[in-house]
Amino acid sequence: MPRFLCDRCRCPLTTSVTKIKVPSPVPPSETPDIRTRPPRMPRGTYAPNFRLREFTIDIPGFVVHPDDVVGTELHSGWDRLSACCQGPSGTNGPNVVCGNCGAEVATKQADCFTQDQVVLEPTAVCLSYADD
Repeated sequence: MPRFLCDRCRCPLTTSVTKIKVPSPVPPSETPDIRTRPPRMPRGTYAPNFRLREFTIDIPGFVVHPDDVVGTELHSGWDRLSACCQGPSGTNGPNVVCGNCGAEVATKQADCFTQDQVVLEPTAVCLSYADD
């Protein structure tokens, strides 16, 4: 199965993932009194999300489950980690970097008004089918 790698240094950024159609966002009305919505993606999957709807805070890229992300660190810039409640909103640009080379590779969203997801930057990652 494929996995995403950092385009700069080729270090793994995800566990093995299978492509699916991007699920609809989880509306806040379905999770009242919860500060972080459930993950948008099932474990072990990814979905390209480039056809964004108007009035959405979705980020274009490859959406993955937060627990499928490996070999990364949160950005060191405090402005990239802005949030309201539990986690980063992802509204100030990529906030996840490759743990090996420091390249900005993704945006983590886990705030009360965003989806619980990680969106990989299409220009910073590559999909590998090799078992190396």
